[in-house]
Amino acid sequence: MRALRALRALLRLELREIRRHRGRSILILLLVAVPVAAVVGGATLARITERTPEERATRSMGRAALRIDVPGDEEARRRLRRLLPDTLALAEVFVGAETASVPGQRLRAKGVAADAETIEPPGLASGMLRFLRGRAPRNSGEVALSPVLLEGLGRAPGEEVTLSFGRARTISGVVVDPEDLDASIVLRTPAAVEQPATRLWLAAMPESEAATLAASIREAGFGAVTRAASARGEDGLASIVFLLGSIGFLEAMLVIASAFMVGLRRRQFEIGLVGSSGGSRLEIQGALVASAAWLASLGGILGVGTGIGVAAALHPFLDQWNQRWNGPFEAVPAHLAGAFLLGLVTAVVAAVLPARNVARVPVREALAGRRPITTPSRNWGTAGLALVGIGLGILFFFPRDDMVTQAFGAIGAPAFGILGFGACSPWILDRLGRRAS
Repeated sequence: MRALRALRALLRLELREIRRHRGRSILILLLVAVPVAAVVGGATLARITERTPEERATRSMGRAALRIDVPGDEEARRRLRRLLPDTLALAEVFVGAETASVPGQRLRAKGVAADAETIEPPGLASGMLRFLRGRAPRNSGEVALSPVLLEGLGRAPGEEVTLSFGRARTISGVVVDPEDLDASIVLRTPAAVEQPATRLWLAAMPESEAATLAASIREAGFGAVTRAASARGEDGLASIVFLLGSIGFLEAMLVIASAFMVGLRRRQFEIGLVGSSGGSRLEIQGALVASAAWLASLGGILGVGTGIGVAAALHPFLDQWNQRWNGPFEAVPAHLAGAFLLGLVTAVVAAVLPARNVARVPVREALAGRRPITTPSRNWGTAGLALVGIGLGILFFFPRDDMVTQAFGAIGAPAFGILGFGACSPWILDRLGRRAS
């Protein structure tokens, strides 16, 4: 009971200290909230702006499971067709260069040719392009243009433009590439393809059959890509945000540790009173760390809310900034929880060593106000050199197979270097102090 009363007294003292020294408390709270908000906001925006596997596959082949690159030679095309099942239904898409002109103005663009039933939902090529207004061309007398071309030519749907080798065509709709809103695009029917273009066949089939068929097509010397292969890509922008944020958490940890050390040294007498009342070292240390965890929790909640709010405020402008349709606002719970836990762990780890040192001071010395005997500086020097060695090992020997590991190598090495040189500082100062005049 005596120990429990002492622990309660210490917890009351910690709450009183939080209220009394509001400047220090607010500093610790902000040191947690700022990096948490930065990581939450950055990871949320990275999640929204990063292309998903489905978006990568849709841009490459629409809704199809297999895309085949068709050769221009007629004989090669017949050989390719013999490799395909007779019952396999194919949709054709042509991709090449195009020009659109009006009197006094001529602009180059990406040319796409496909039937309306192929390019519009639920066609196999639907999703490769999207319509803002109007519809796809139904015949060789119609064309759809992107907003950039319409603005450059000074035209609107219902008016006419002239393409590379043909008569005037009526603008039937406004079309965009969802992954490149600033692209100049001309969409027309295959019957109107006069320019050299890459011919693609799109097929719908089960993924396992598509993989087998694609392998046989490639063995015959032709090009073929499955939906699963086109969906592959570099993911991990959110992971890079967390790695970058770790540097901020490291810096916050050093400042928080210093703030706690100064505050606990000033309260050494009060902590000694609690120890004389029956509080054990472990209980004193636990109460001091609990105080840091309480402040860190408040800072984490504030940081998560701020990060989500900033990301939500910036979301309406993302399409304009990176010129693609980024999709709806999405906050991943794992990112929010991860950032909150990083902030909490940062403050707790920063408080453990100061709390441990203060809790280990004998009660008589604490009541007398004596400074505790510090750890020999050579121990800090050894620990610091070890951390610097780890940083050098990451810099020279860590594998860099993908974007995430490259980012970890670039960020982890200086992070360990910062910690190492920071840990070496007591030893360095001790050496310098002994030789100072």
